[in-house]
Amino acid sequence: QEDRSSVVVRSVRDVVEWMLPSLVRIFVASDEVVRFDPVGPEDEPLAKQETDTINHVITKRHNAFELFYDWFKDALIQSGGYVKVYWDESDVVNHETYENLEPTELVMVVQSLEEYGGKVEIIEHEEKDGLHSVKLRCTRTKGQICIEPTPPEEVLVSKDARGRLQDAPFVEHRCRKTRSELAHLKALEKPG
Repeated sequence: QEDRSSVVVRSVRDVVEWMLPSLVRIFVASDEVVRFDPVGPEDEPLAKQETDTINHVITKRHNAFELFYDWFKDALIQSGGYVKVYWDESDVVNHETYENLEPTELVMVVQSLEEYGGKVEIIEHEEKDGLHSVKLRCTRTKGQICIEPTPPEEVLVSKDARGRLQDAPFVEHRCRKTRSELAHLKALEKPG
């Protein structure tokens, strides 16, 4: 990097690699990575729910050890470690087949799938003796919390930042994308 020494000392790497597992274990040794404390007695049920939810997201939906390991390693080596937390909405597509349905049953099936929060399309339909056999494509948008370590070289922080990161005029995550990745993202944004 510009304005940095080109000398490579392996002792720093060795010390960081030696201490990282112990450091990470402090945070992920139990199922309770974080705990929300209630302000008053009326906050106790909500604090417990928040604690359970966040711990589930960190330990069950994500690999907490790898997450903290990468985050802490960046912080120790490059003087700044970042984790990006965001809400991701993706379409989940399922195909379902139903056979020998009465017309009212078919309507009820489609309505119940739509009420579940999805878009239902009939992609195959056959009627025989007043009974319907269908193949349906059900598309549902699923939202979830995503947590991922962000390489420090992709994070830009305002030069006017003093003290806490949240007080900086801006913090930005900037990464390079290939043309095909951008085309794929553009295709996902098109209403369908």
